[in-house]
Amino acid sequence: MELDSSKLVTKALCEAYYGQKIKLFLRYENTVEARIEEDAQLRIIFWLLNHEKTDRKSRVIDLGCGDGKFLIYLGHSKFKNLTGVDYSTNAIQLARIIANDQSMSIKYHIEDLTLSKAPRIGTYNIVHDKGTYDTVSLYPENPDEKLANYLATVAKLLRNKDSLFIITSCNFTEDELISSCENLFVKHCSIPLPKYKIDKNEKVFTSIVFKKRTRNSNRNWFHFCGTPEMENT
Repeated sequence: MELDSSKLVTKALCEAYYGQKIKLFLRYENTVEARIEEDAQLRIIFWLLNHEKTDRKSRVIDLGCGDGKFLIYLGHSKFKNLTGVDYSTNAIQLARIIANDQSMSIKYHIEDLTLSKAPRIGTYNIVHDKGTYDTVSLYPENPDEKLANYLATVAKLLRNKDSLFIITSCNFTEDELISSCENLFVKHCSIPLPKYKIDKNEKVFTSIVFKKRTRNSNRNWFHFCGTPEMENT
């Protein structure tokens, strides 16, 4: 199911949403939103494997992992070191149910990534965010402060200068994301995603890959990461 970030901007709403999903998790989701969600996430995995040539032993963390579907897809692609984090107890409970159902070993943490003190959950080669940046930006109280805390935490989660921060948004343009992140990160490339249609309305995703900014980082250097094999799928 494609998440509407505006519905998850408080922890209470998030718990209620995933509480309902726990009750329904055995029901197969064959909605347009579910297919779009799957397609977008699989394209990112395709890029990791075919363009970045990512080692499947890389440490990967999914921020705001929800039900953990992205990590499940990575597990099916033979990635081994997988971690998910969410501030919703119900989301993590559901993610663990699904991982157990799929016989996968995935670590999960219940943490709030918007606090000024970053949680101690390790460092990673790949940090993935689909929709969490969007959700934090819509918080009803102190969104700017929480977003700054969140991005500072992301920077601390990156293991080294070659680690990747992949962010996918349906609310912000590429220029807006770059502007928001440029103090801590430098753009590595973009991952092309198609325009999706839901009830005759186009839904556009922006997916950017960042690396941690260093003293030698060039603010203007980046390249475009194409996925021609999947563009027409």
